[in-house]
Amino acid sequence: MATFVYKVRDRSGKIFTGNMEGDNRSSVVSRLREMDYFITSVSEKRGNILFSKQINIFKSIKLRDLTIFYRQFATMVNAGLTLVNSLDILTEQVENKALADNIKVVKADVEAGST
Repeated sequence: MATFVYKVRDRSGKIFTGNMEGDNRSSVVSRLREMDYFITSVSEKRGNILFSKQINIFKSIKLRDLTIFYRQFATMVNAGLTLVNSLDILTEQVENKALADNIKVVKADVEAGST
């Protein structure tokens, strides 16, 4: 059995998140629907340390560094580079190590197809 992370809403609109074990994603979705929830997302929880690492953007990354990153990223994507290539290039170019580490996590998530 795998563990799945879910985000759902009840009839009043309140959001709930949690973990549920199941054979596959559809079995978890079925159980959540039986509980009368509107499903926002359900994804398998990964055991890889890279994916379980929390991104803490504001800990040691200045707003100026983020602004420069966003501008460069947008320019690269608008120029036709793929998301992965853009993130790879920016990882090498940024001077802030914390930002570079966070970009690596995002790049790995994009490569894995995470949402």
